[in-house]
Amino acid sequence: MKRILVLMVAFLMLFAGTNCLAAPDVSVMLNDTPLTFDVPAQIINNRTMVPVRGIFEALGCSLRWMEKERVIVATYNEYIIALQIGNTLMPIQNLITGENKTITLDVPPQIVPGDRTLVPIRAISEAFGAKVDWVAETYTVIISR
Repeated sequence: MKRILVLMVAFLMLFAGTNCLAAPDVSVMLNDTPLTFDVPAQIINNRTMVPVRGIFEALGCSLRWMEKERVIVATYNEYIIALQIGNTLMPIQNLITGENKTITLDVPPQIVPGDRTLVPIRAISEAFGAKVDWVAETYTVIISR
């Protein structure tokens, strides 16, 4: 009986140890310049999420927060997008052509501990015309404009 208990404890320690390993740090590069954020980029449900203000400012977007609706509105050149906390739909409007489309996000914008709002970096970068690549070996997001 004691032997079984020892084996169970060893198994649990091994299992807990493999699940507690820290995920590698995610790096973000914009036009060969590393970006730093007040909250690190995180992988949530296999999507890289970054702080909303940091990425939008780096991309040169204007940003507005609508508290009551919990909506982030960002504008860059002729494009405007809206992101609502917890909502996977991201409307994109071209202010010149009037074209409207809606992208379905794999992971919605969300507020994490520390009251920071994270958004999916690929979806928002591509919505404003940037090219996004992922380098799995180094956990690096590369954004090119």
